[in-house]
Parts: sequence; C-alpha cells; structure tokens
Amino acid sequence: MNEQLTRLIRGGAIESRVNFEARIRSGIENLELMQSTCGVRIRNKCILEWGTGWHGIDIILFYLAGAREIYTFDHHGHLSYPNFRKSIQQCLEHPDMLKLLGTESESAVHDERIAVLKRVYVDKAPNSELLKAFNVHYLIAPDCSPERFNGPSVKIDIFYSNSVLQRIPESILVTNLQRLNKDWFSSDISFFHKLDLFDANALRHVDQSLWRLHYLYYSDFTFTKLISGRFNSQNRLRECEFIRLFEMLGLSARHIKSYIDREDVKRIAKHKLAARFKDYLPEELAVTHSLLAFRRDPLSQPLSCHTDLSRSVREIEYYDYQTVIDRKSNVA
Repeated sequence: MNEQLTRLIRGGAIESRVNFEARIRSGIENLELMQSTCGVRIRNKCILEWGTGWHGIDIILFYLAGAREIYTFDHHGHLSYPNFRKSIQQCLEHPDMLKLLGTESESAVHDERIAVLKRVYVDKAPNSELLKAFNVHYLIAPDCSPERFNGPSVKIDIFYSNSVLQRIPESILVTNLQRLNKDWFSSDISFFHKLDLFDANALRHVDQSLWRLHYLYYSDFTFTKLISGRFNSQNRLRECEFIRLFEMLGLSARHIKSYIDREDVKRIAKHKLAARFKDYLPEELAVTHSLLAFRRDPLSQPLSCHTDLSRSVREIEYYDYQTVIDRKSNVA
C-alpha cells in the first residue's frame, strides 16, 4: 500500500525525473566530506545505510570506494531492477566524477570494481546478483528496525543516511539507535547524515503552498495522531536534538553545516508554537537542512555542542528558499 500510494503521488516513472548526474555528484560530496571530517576511509570498512531508496546510488558509490560489506535498511523494497540498472549505467557514464571517491593508493581497487560494474551491467544480472556482487545485504523492516536481524559478523564502521532520520518516529528512532549502538556499532564508529528538517507534506511534489515549518505549530497529540502516520511517517526533531542524541551515544561532532532561511526565522518568531518548542531559539527551529558528521573516539570525551561547537565545527549557511524554488522551476 505504501508503495502504491507513493507512486500515485510521485508518478510511476520516477526514474525519468531524476537528475542522476546531480545525485551522483551529491553522493560523492557527502562521502568525501565524511571521510575528510571524520578522518576515516571507506576502503575495507563495514557500512550501514538507512534508506536504500529507489535507485541505490549510494550503495554503488560505497562499493566503488572499496567498502568491505554494505548493510542497507529500508522499510519497503523500493529498489527495483530497472532503477538499479539505470543507476549503474549512469555511474559508468561519469568516470571522471567517480575518480573522486578514492586516493591514488586506492585506484587499483576502484578500477577492479568498475570492471565488476561493467560486467554485471553487460550480463544483465538480476537484482539479487547485483547486490551480491557489490557485497550488499539488503534488509527490509518497518521503521528500519534491526531487532529481527542478527548483527553483522564484523562491527559497523560507518553509519550513513541521506534524508531518512527525520522520517522515523522519534521513539522508534531512539530505540533503534540504542540497539545498533549496543550490538552493531564499532568502538570508533563514524556517522554521516543529511537531514531535511521540515514537513514532508510540504515537499514540491505534494503541496508547494504549505509552509515547510508549519508543523511546528501543532501539539504533539495532533501531530502524532493526525499528521504523522504509517503512510506519512516523520518526526519533528530539530538539528540540536539530533546533536544531543548522537552525543548520548558517545559521539563527538566533527562537522555540522546548518541551512537556514532568514524568512523562516522571522516567521517563527511571530507565532505561537507547540509547547515542546517554547524554549528553543527561532534560529534552532528554523534549520531546514543539515549535514552532520560525528565520530566516536574511545580515547577521548565527546565534544559538547553547548560549549565549543559554534567555534569549532559548525557552519551556518543562510539561503532564500523561494529563490531556490524559482530557480528549480525555471530549469524544469
């Protein structure tokens, strides 16, 4: 039902509206940022991704960068054969970008894996063989819960997601992270998460007229019972709450980039919000996108986001959301 409802909203030919070059470039930028800020290389590492998605671009990039094993969770088997094959084709058509995935010393591994991509693409291997060739464990579970699966034989070195954590109900997210931290994560785990911190109902393909942060007005009861549900699951955690949650797991911030529209700050300051947000600054509530890179160093204490964060690892970018939308509309 979730699959059909999503296709009803977005349309059946989803892959036809995807800018693969931009997606590949964005994925490479995420991985390079994670590696540079966390001081970790992907080669020979065990990866956990939440949110496989429709196209599987990130797992292809992980594979090409030399990952040992990749565990990828999704709440539904969105990854279709035509989409995955199209992603492989597009990656093969952008060799210059793919060279950014590794250092010179890793180029031999990269070339070997490019050869594997070419082979499985030419052979028209089915999804099961594609995933096996890329060292991928494709796991389907409601809310990306790990409880029904045995932990990996080797502890997870890197935990990654792209616009996923905000779509998992808060209580379930906290529980799942605690389980993973206990049974799956290594002692020096690195995190990289891209967050889109606004109402999913305001996405461009759903309702462009809805203010993205309007959902901050509703009480917890109204939001949980009426707005967020099985087919529209999301939470309202703000960036600062994700930071505190990661710190509770024993991680320290290595890089945080926050995107804020000044008009959102002004608008939030003028309205009464839900009680749970009454002690937050407008700037904290107005973050709509965030890039978070964290790492756990067993030999040091986590860096507190309430002390040194603003002077050390945080970058804030102010942008005009309407200008961005107008630019995208003109391009379309």
